[in-house]
Amino acid sequence: MTIRSAMAWLLVLFSVLPATAQPVVEITAPWKNARFQQCAAIPLAASTTMPDEDIRNCYFYQNGQSLKGLRKPPFEYEWQNVPPGMYELTARIRDMNNVNHFSDPVTIFVGEVEEGDMIRNGEFACSKWPWTLHLSGGNATYEIEPQAWLSYDTTAAVVEISNSGTETWSVQLMQRVPLKSGHTYEISFIADALDEKTIQINFQQDVDPYTVYWSADLTIDRVTEFGPFTFECSVDDPTANFKFILAYDDVTVYLDAVRVIDMMWTGVEAEEDAAERGMNRDFQLLQNYPNPFNASTTLRYRAAAAGQVTISLYTVQGRLIRTLQRGHVVPGDHTLNWSADGLATGVYLIGLRAGRFSEVKKCLLLK
Repeated sequence: MTIRSAMAWLLVLFSVLPATAQPVVEITAPWKNARFQQCAAIPLAASTTMPDEDIRNCYFYQNGQSLKGLRKPPFEYEWQNVPPGMYELTARIRDMNNVNHFSDPVTIFVGEVEEGDMIRNGEFACSKWPWTLHLSGGNATYEIEPQAWLSYDTTAAVVEISNSGTETWSVQLMQRVPLKSGHTYEISFIADALDEKTIQINFQQDVDPYTVYWSADLTIDRVTEFGPFTFECSVDDPTANFKFILAYDDVTVYLDAVRVIDMMWTGVEAEEDAAERGMNRDFQLLQNYPNPFNASTTLRYRAAAAGQVTISLYTVQGRLIRTLQRGHVVPGDHTLNWSADGLATGVYLIGLRAGRFSEVKKCLLLK
């Protein structure tokens, strides 16, 4: 038999042999897009087609960070006291040959979190995690204030600085927020301080040379809703940090309702693009009534599908005045009564945002 004919027989032999099936790893709990109350205990479970004797270990991950490791099936774990946020869960099973096999990701929502919000525990509920206080030559403490009342919930973060150090970055409160090139991020938060205070917010590289990708210098004079600021990202950095730089002075600061919305996360088309394709909108903001109004008015909107909705009030220049409603809604017609206490006569903008969909209506306050 020639070498050529032998190779031909080998090719025929391998073509009829059954292919070795790759093990399948699957997260069986929780289910995709499941929603849980904040501070809930969430059961996690994973399964695999791999025989038990071939398994070395199993790990659960949340947003790319290790959560829990298990050596023997059943691979089940109860994740306790989970703060509000959007979490991408994956399972990894390693076989006896040290080969890793991953599940498809499963995204879940905990608390009143908006789809695309990359911040976890932006309301500082349940625990201080995943925020960390980084000190570099300064001294400060980070705690949860249970009765701050800066947003719709009671809790907020309080950072007390006893020594601001020699650099503005001597005291930083931060958490990891992966960045994607070509994505646009909207940043907003509420802050208060015991006296006028200067801070900076930024996205920064986690390793040397610690490049700052975007930043904004701000002054806190009273309870203020900051943002939304827009950051058009041009880098891919899965380990980037979102930071509050706080050591400009020793003034105590309160932080709450921190949000970083990835406007590209949902993939929802813009309203004009959807109209060109004959697609129905899932949300519609209707005109408030009465309009003009004196002291109060009723806001109306329609949801064709369930989703996360934020309704905000702006000046005609686009400055955010306050958030009127934020939360998950069911399909149907909805109303919201708004009292304009403390506002002067004038034209205001009412904005509805759901994913990448947004709509604005003008209203006239007459006093």
